[in-house]
Order: sequence, then structure tokens, then C-alpha cells
Amino acid sequence: MVLADILDIDIEQAEEYAHMVMDYFGFEEIVQDNLLDMRDRQIFYILELKGILSTKGIEARLHNGKLWRIHYWELNKKMIQKTLQEIELDNSKTNQIIDIPKSSKYDTIYDYLPKEIWTARKILNA
Repeated sequence: MVLADILDIDIEQAEEYAHMVMDYFGFEEIVQDNLLDMRDRQIFYILELKGILSTKGIEARLHNGKLWRIHYWELNKKMIQKTLQEIELDNSKTNQIIDIPKSSKYDTIYDYLPKEIWTARKILNA
């Protein structure tokens, strides 16, 4: 698994991270930082250091004059697509085939994920 290689972790841990990230992002390309718990935020910071995620923020002035800051996490689609293309190139050299369609401006990174990746968060009864 590519994520395991990028983060230098075992495949099971990489799959856990991938599922967690996909659970947060769903069909969106950004996630508000305040939705993350402390452990997941730490993982997001690691993924940011590796270029998989990036952060951005906006500031808005409320009607009472206070400044409101909102921080977001965003998938680095260019880096992800570049990595997939490098894998495709490497695999073509070894006669293995990975079918990665050409992107259009309407594609999202989610269009290339297998159906098995889509899992819902488990709701634990307290």
C-alpha cells in the first residue's frame, strides 16, 4: 500500500489511517478542523508533513465585532495524483497494469477509489 510506504508504517496501520481520513472527508474535499478529535488531528498533521493533506483558514468578523477563525484540512489532490502516476509508471516498467483514467476538471480523487473503501463510521452505544 502506497500510504504505508510514504509514512513508513505497516499496512494495517496505513489502512486504518486511510479509512479514518475517508470517513472524515466523505464526498467533500475539505474538512473543518474542529470536527477532529485529538488523535485524528495528530494523524492529519503527520499526513500534512508528508504532503497528503494541507491546511487553510479563514477569518470572519462577527456582528458583535469579534474575529472568528475557521481552520480547514484539504486533500492535496495534485500530490496524490502525481504519486498514483508514478506508481503507474513504475508498474508499467514491470509489466503490471493499474488503470488510472485521465482526469477532467469534474473528476475528484474519490472517483478512483474502489467501492470497498467506502465505510461508514461505527456508532458506539454508550
